[in-house]
Amino acid sequence: MNDIPSTTATSQFFSVAVELGFISSEKSSELLPEALKSTQETSEFVLNSGALNATQVDVVKTLCAPDEVIPGYRIEALLGQGGMGVVYRAEQLNLHRQVAIKTILVSRMGDQNALHRFEREAQTIGQLRHPNIIAAFDFGRHAGRFYLALELVDGEDLSVRIKKNGPFDEATSLGLMRQAAAGLSHAATNHVVHRDIKPANLILVEPPEGYPLPPGMPMVKIADFGLALLQSEVDDSTRLTQETTLGSPHYMAPEQFESSDVDFRADMYSLGATLVETLTGKPPFHGMKLSQLIAAKFAKDENAFKNLPGSCTPATIDLVKRLMSVKPEKRPESYEELIQKIDRAIAGVQDITGTILLDPVQNSGAISGDSTKEFPLTSPFVPESSTEVGLEKHRTRFSLRYLLIAGAVAMISAALYFAINRSTNVHSLPVSPVRSPDAHVIGQSHQLFNGVDTNGWTIGQGSWRWVWEEAVLEGMGVIRRPIPRSFESTSNKPQAILWYQLDLIFHPLPAIQTNEEIAQELHFGIKRENQLSEFILRRNGTEVALLRRNFENNTTEQVSDVQPLSISREDLIAITLDRLPSGWFLKVNGEPFAAVSRGQSNELPEVQLQAIGGPVYFSDAMLTELSVE
Repeated sequence: MNDIPSTTATSQFFSVAVELGFISSEKSSELLPEALKSTQETSEFVLNSGALNATQVDVVKTLCAPDEVIPGYRIEALLGQGGMGVVYRAEQLNLHRQVAIKTILVSRMGDQNALHRFEREAQTIGQLRHPNIIAAFDFGRHAGRFYLALELVDGEDLSVRIKKNGPFDEATSLGLMRQAAAGLSHAATNHVVHRDIKPANLILVEPPEGYPLPPGMPMVKIADFGLALLQSEVDDSTRLTQETTLGSPHYMAPEQFESSDVDFRADMYSLGATLVETLTGKPPFHGMKLSQLIAAKFAKDENAFKNLPGSCTPATIDLVKRLMSVKPEKRPESYEELIQKIDRAIAGVQDITGTILLDPVQNSGAISGDSTKEFPLTSPFVPESSTEVGLEKHRTRFSLRYLLIAGAVAMISAALYFAINRSTNVHSLPVSPVRSPDAHVIGQSHQLFNGVDTNGWTIGQGSWRWVWEEAVLEGMGVIRRPIPRSFESTSNKPQAILWYQLDLIFHPLPAIQTNEEIAQELHFGIKRENQLSEFILRRNGTEVALLRRNFENNTTEQVSDVQPLSISREDLIAITLDRLPSGWFLKVNGEPFAAVSRGQSNELPEVQLQAIGGPVYFSDAMLTELSVE
């Protein structure tokens, strides 16, 4: 797909970019004359100008040459784009049918992990043939890119439907979950675990004519097996270590936070979490920060279903309780047992309402996941807002919303999880300085990292990026973030927040692959005159320590009266840092760790993170203004 050095080709490139909304018509008019004069290819010129990013350039080039991308297919329109690749609507020429073509981005072809994930997704869903699962038709590689041809469905995902219309009634909710359970049962018989079941991955479509569903009941299509893990391949030599916590935390089973070696019961937990949202309109653990969410998931089974509507029947409440049990062995032992429980819950709703929802006998073949039967598969034309991985952009925003909630609470509940699962060496707070008893939260919180980009951060050295699938900040080197501003009560002029609470998550350290030191650091008390920090909270291996900088010779040494903590390198660490008139106060996993006096020199209103020997991961960076009276 080389650019043709002609006025027509260049004009077409800009026309497509404007049509897609990548640039404004005004910007196009400004750049087009320059592009025509340039000796560079149009795509190279636009990329260098900063008007489009690499993904957008690739999309425009694809749509400018729709017959040259993949043999046997004609690209027709852009349907969505996400972290793994781009999805197009296309025509499969030999069969004259509409399909969704998922391609891995050219700009990511050097990422071997992405390639392996894409190949595995194709191989995984290629095994599956079930009416409640998006079908895969074709897979291959051409001109340096992978492609996957998928069934194109006309519908919208469950999360969008709930957002638009609110929660479903109990009967319909159970009917939707029964269909999803049937599809997951078929996947399980093929040794496939989805690992990312959530409302955004359940596409609701109109059932084909004659399909045995009651009037008004949407048909469920399970989408995006991109996180599926073939159970036969689960071993330490082939598993990508960074995929341990891939998924969506609100719906993930507790065991997924500790290992990717999970079985079908992890999908059952996620199905239960999805049922909660279908019934209530909100995911379980709604409004919690990640650390609080993890603590709640490991604490009590009742945490998951305590907010169910009071009108729910006992059978439905028991179903959610079983599905979302903390321990996998308490969940149903098989999908056959699960579907029987759903049928009993449906019968309980019918007894109360008189609604005939499903006839379990009539529909046992079509709904239960019997892979020996043949079922009609449809591939109708789809609007641009939906596709196999339908609404990637909607999905990304929705699945990350749990991490973007501004709150003013400390991460104390995280201590419960670590107290249950780990042992740490936490000591008492030093005698001085003394924390002001009058310091309290005034409710103004600011997200320093929003989970989807690095806006507001400045890279001091090294390389940094965000990982949208996990909403983490990943990097090596130094990255800086100014302290947000508030307004003086007297002059109404903006100034950096003076007294604040900073919350931050240190993610597990990666496996040691070299002899290099791997460490995560939070720098605070930055001095204006030399841009260096007075204090450093460092996680190095299995130790968390507080260091103080000697500005005379620019060396650091451990603060003598603060004993280091011993914490597994596989643990998340919740950090809370308070800046008060009397000093800095640190908590680790909700427990007091250190209190040190602030220096006399003027501080730079800034937070610094440093990664040594990485890449390492940070998340949940939140700053809350404190009032000191």
